[in-house]
Amino acid sequence: MLNSFFGGNSPEAAKKRALKNIAKSLSKTKYHFYKTSSNEIDSSFAKFFYEIYKAISPAQAMLQSINPKAFKRIVIDNSLSDKQLESLGNISELAIIDAAKKKPLKEVFEQTKLYVDAFSAEFDSNKISAIDGVYTKLMGFVNFV
Repeated sequence: MLNSFFGGNSPEAAKKRALKNIAKSLSKTKYHFYKTSSNEIDSSFAKFFYEIYKAISPAQAMLQSINPKAFKRIVIDNSLSDKQLESLGNISELAIIDAAKKKPLKEVFEQTKLYVDAFSAEFDSNKISAIDGVYTKLMGFVNFV
């Protein structure tokens, strides 16, 4: 009932309350860039952005020249176990050609199938989610830069 007398339900009053709450939370942070009393941003805010720029700019040229598919490949390669790396080496084109020269084709096929099954068996939902999370964070960083 008191809100109706003091304009508590109006959109303008709600905006003012929201801005006041934001200013209050900003004043409690580690960085004091915003002066709530005068509604001004301090000059240290520009220095903060410059420090971020200084830290990120060396990576900018390198990261923007790389194809996103290469990032995906790097993330996946770095998440493979030793067993998967061994299986991957055994199912490469050169490894299969070498095996085909030494063994019957049916035996090479069965051996390659075992390596592929061993390689894919280690990709459970947790590992796939972890890889996806790392890739998403990496692409977020690349887009930020």
